[in-house]
Amino acid sequence: MDHTKPKVQQLGRKLAKRTKGREIRVCYEAGPCGWALKRKLEDAAPLVCEVVAPSLIPVKPGDHVQTDRRDAL
Repeated sequence: MDHTKPKVQQLGRKLAKRTKGREIRVCYEAGPCGWALKRKLEDAAPLVCEVVAPSLIPVKPGDHVQTDRRDAL
């Protein structure tokens, strides 16, 4: 998905329409988009967007396998 302002606004409108007035909470893994995407999402719709550090995302025990085949999936 493009992170252009019109595309983010379109996503925000779509989320707001589907939730029918309920609270919307979204998150994404911190990366090259930085905080700009968070600000665009929160400006586009009545929602709360959390930026999550990759190191804080829970991982199941034994789920950390670094292979190209698995990464490709």
